[in-house]
Amino acid sequence: MPAGFRVDVSVPIPLRWLFSPHDPRFLKAAALHDHMLNEGWNRIEAAGPFERALAADGTSLWRRLVMFLAVALYRFN
Repeated sequence: MPAGFRVDVSVPIPLRWLFSPHDPRFLKAAALHDHMLNEGWNRIEAAGPFERALAADGTSLWRRLVMFLAVALYRFN
């Protein structure tokens, strides 16, 4: 990942009580996901490595599943 790469941890406002965009367990996975999208990967292709990065940082299975579906199926921007 290039130095200075900007990451957008997009979490819909109604879900922020459950998925904080500032939770450190999500930040590396979000950076990886955003970088992959920036490199031309589509949302579905980038969702798998995103989920594995969340698992590596200790995110629970149910949270990973919800987040995986969100990044694979929904465009926040």
